[in-house]
Amino acid sequence: MKRVATSDYSESDRRDAARSDIQSCRLLVWATAILWLANFGILTLRSLFERPDAWGNLIVPRLFLALVGVGFCYILHLALRYFERHGLRWQLAAAALLAPAAAEAYAWFITLFVRIVFGAEQPMPPGSVVLELALHLWFFATWIGFYLAISYSARLRRQERREARAHALAQAAQLQALYYQVSPHFLFNTLNALASLIADRRNDQAEEMVERLANFLRLTLELDPNEDVTLDCELSLQRAYLEVERVRFPDLRLDIEADPAITGMAVPSLILQPLVENAIKHGVSRHLGPAHIGISAHRREELLDLVVTNRAPPPAAMQPLGIGLRNVRERLHARFGERSGLSAEFTPPDQFVVRLSLPLVRI
Repeated sequence: MKRVATSDYSESDRRDAARSDIQSCRLLVWATAILWLANFGILTLRSLFERPDAWGNLIVPRLFLALVGVGFCYILHLALRYFERHGLRWQLAAAALLAPAAAEAYAWFITLFVRIVFGAEQPMPPGSVVLELALHLWFFATWIGFYLAISYSARLRRQERREARAHALAQAAQLQALYYQVSPHFLFNTLNALASLIADRRNDQAEEMVERLANFLRLTLELDPNEDVTLDCELSLQRAYLEVERVRFPDLRLDIEADPAITGMAVPSLILQPLVENAIKHGVSRHLGPAHIGISAHRREELLDLVVTNRAPPPAAMQPLGIGLRNVRERLHARFGERSGLSAEFTPPDQFVVRLSLPLVRI
């Protein structure tokens, strides 16, 4: 997951809004053109049947009136966009009033245009007047319906993008907060170990541990909490961490079994860290003699399974997940949702097993 600054999101919002506006304008232009071409065609066919001897003379005037109708639609667009700022209810109320008003105004314009171009004509029968007004009302109401549908769709897409980005920002913030819980937990354990070495006057070992700790911290401080790392990199980080702990436990051994085909897959950085720390704290430190921690990584269909095992004393009863394991589970859930999982169990006679399951993601 890549970290994106808030300013980047704002700029992206502006770009998406501009793209959405352009797309909506294109749809509206096409709808307007198709509607008024249909108007032109219907009226031309009507004049062809009513005045077969003079219909050709009406083509240019009707084309001009269709262009004027497009202009009326543009005025309606400006009015509806103004009322859009006040909410959908205001826009719908304005549409209900503007459609008949535009039809009436367009009818008066046609009457005035006919008188100027063709001179005074005989008054139209009331039925024809009603038919003309109904036709104009139907066209303008249809256009407004197209406009409202396109406008609402664009507004809905913008809202969905804003919600998606808000969710992504919240998820990034949660991942970052969970990630930063790892460092204090790790430092607390390590400083405790250093204090024990100093108290036992094992100063050479304490100095060696500080040097290895500095090397490990140098590697981890270069990580971005909102960026994934390859599985191979994560395993290398755990080797570096165990170099720190090997000062206290010279016989500590780490066995890693990973399919080479998946070592390039992405995992959240330091996702294994709390699991290895728990293995040290609750397993290695409580056993005398050689200690062993195993990490295995395998592909299971489209999932990556990571398993951490170590020796541990059998629990007296079922224990809830500790802070480290809860942290890992929450990070996985924040990053992958229900597609991820964590389980922990004690396997007799003395094995504690933690399994992580997460989707295969390629870097």
